[in-house]
Amino acid sequence: MDDTKKMNKLKQLVQDAVDFRRSQRDDEYLTNEAHYEGLHWSLANFDEDSPFLLKSDINHLKNAVDLRLGSLSANTYYGELLPQSPDDVEAIEELNVIYKNEWFRLNIDDILEKCVRDGAIFDNGYLELNFDPDAIVGGSNKKREGAVTAKYLAAANVYLDPTADSLDDCEYIVVNTRRTKSWIKRNKPEWYEKLMNNTNNSGGMIDAQDAGYIFTGRDYNPNSSSLFLISTLYVKELEDVEIDSNEEGKDTKDTKKKKKDSKKETVSRTRIKIYYLCNDVLLEENEDYPFDEFPIIAFQWQELPQTPYGIPLLRGLTVPQKVANLIESAANNIAMHYTVPTWIVSSDSGLDIDEVAKLSAALGMVWKVDTDPNTAIKQLDPPQINAELVAIKDSFVANIFQYAGATNAYQGDIGTAGSTAEGTLAAISRATIIDNDPLKQIKKFVEKVTRLLIKFMARYYKDETIYIREKNELDQNNRFSWKEAKMPDNASVLNYDFEVDLASRSKTDKNRQYNLLKELYQLQQQYKDKNQVINIPDLVKAAQLDNYTEMFKRLSNMTEEAFAEKADLIVQIMTMAQTTTPNGQPLIPAELVQQGIIDVLDDNNELTTVEQIFDTYEQYETQITQLKQQEQQQAYQQEINSLQNSLVSADTLNNALQALTGGVQNSQQDTTQSDVDVL
Repeated sequence: MDDTKKMNKLKQLVQDAVDFRRSQRDDEYLTNEAHYEGLHWSLANFDEDSPFLLKSDINHLKNAVDLRLGSLSANTYYGELLPQSPDDVEAIEELNVIYKNEWFRLNIDDILEKCVRDGAIFDNGYLELNFDPDAIVGGSNKKREGAVTAKYLAAANVYLDPTADSLDDCEYIVVNTRRTKSWIKRNKPEWYEKLMNNTNNSGGMIDAQDAGYIFTGRDYNPNSSSLFLISTLYVKELEDVEIDSNEEGKDTKDTKKKKKDSKKETVSRTRIKIYYLCNDVLLEENEDYPFDEFPIIAFQWQELPQTPYGIPLLRGLTVPQKVANLIESAANNIAMHYTVPTWIVSSDSGLDIDEVAKLSAALGMVWKVDTDPNTAIKQLDPPQINAELVAIKDSFVANIFQYAGATNAYQGDIGTAGSTAEGTLAAISRATIIDNDPLKQIKKFVEKVTRLLIKFMARYYKDETIYIREKNELDQNNRFSWKEAKMPDNASVLNYDFEVDLASRSKTDKNRQYNLLKELYQLQQQYKDKNQVINIPDLVKAAQLDNYTEMFKRLSNMTEEAFAEKADLIVQIMTMAQTTTPNGQPLIPAELVQQGIIDVLDDNNELTTVEQIFDTYEQYETQITQLKQQEQQQAYQQEINSLQNSLVSADTLNNALQALTGGVQNSQQDTTQSDVDVL
């Protein structure tokens, strides 16, 4: 195919995609965005020169849509890779760390929320992944060259294959972008040379709507001679590749061997080719893109069969917004009649109508009339607005919130339904079920982004060392730690499952859950429910305060201490239960012991039975102690009496001592006389 035929074919693809969306979607894009921005009075069917008409710009639609989108807004959207084999656990864990780090580096969360917004307002939202070999990432002494990039694409600038039945069936995608002559000269000098050498290219954009610049109230000039429309065309094409017969990937479709009994074989496989066009000039062909899927991932608010475009949330909500604003405008103008009334001046009064118009509302004015003042000038009675019309307006506003999904229950107000457990569950179910479909679409979108991102990382980060910053939340000095990570060698061929729980991360859903938890907790306390489903740790966890981690850890420690105290109380009660009276009966009845243990295990702080058990045991111990003391005193007295009975009286003892002393003395005298006689 020569260059002219090729160029004509590519231009025809671009034109087909642009013409199809222009005829099917652009009017809805324009209307929805204008209503969301509060600029619908600037649309062609409302753009009238009425200086005396007060046009209401209360944006009920934006309020309802923002509430709905806010419920889907999460702290982060990244998922978790799950291994399919025990041999892949280590590699998947390493890949998870790098994937999470890259997700935050690319700030994909913010891009994703923009895509969800576009899906709600238009139909689809788009994110593009690419690789920039010149990008420098990393800090001092840790820099590396080349990085994956992520970019948000405005929905109005993306055109899909009009022959496709779904997003996955698209054979090509077109992205139109306006570029100034200076930008092209500065960033793409080779493009600039081709454009300047092309005599058929006079510069300037062919049509603003072709470039996706269709919205009202924009401050730019799409017809400037210094602007060029660059069409980036992504096309699926087959190419023949020669590979080794032992290489992975030879089991591809349409495999065709060129040479038998050879180690080399040629296979045909799909690759994405990228073309850059401007008017009649093919600026560049990019054949280096290595994957068989588009680098553009689309989010759809709701899928629509037999088309690559989806159904936006705003479809059907713009008409109620128009009607509500028209009724509000009528009410505003009627109210204005009371502050700036309309006057009827008779031509025979002699009054200057211009002076009346300027000074009719001024105080202290004196007017001279030539006729009866009652017939010379008269105030026109203000019109009245029908009360039923106001009720219709309120109904339309309520419909906007209802069909946008931002009902009272959805915002956390369950009303009287919270009086009963069944009513509460029903209100929660009605409030959360509406998010099921958008959350599924977001999950699909996150998984597609994740799998393509990992493909990019596996190819371009294969031999790179990635330094990951980690922060210890409990470190009061906010110190960082660093971790080195490398892509697993088999990352490009790893099979893994993907899991992401977005419902529990939603900000509005967390607030709603916290309010409902608090209401249920209060009901438990109010009605003294014995089955305490919700406790203080549940509320602390649901609140997600700034110092939530420390508070939860402190509360956990307190809870552990409480558990230890409860265990100690139960042990004491069981010990007391083994005590028997002297007649062999249990001191504390089994029923009382059982109720006491139940009171300890409950969190209602009702320990009356436990106190009764302890009082009974303490009274019994007191009685036992008194009895023992009495027995000891009696035994002691008996010992004293026995001792007294066994001892000789004091008088008897004295007489015996005296007699004994006298005998000794007589014996000594006898001995002395004998000695004298001998001498």
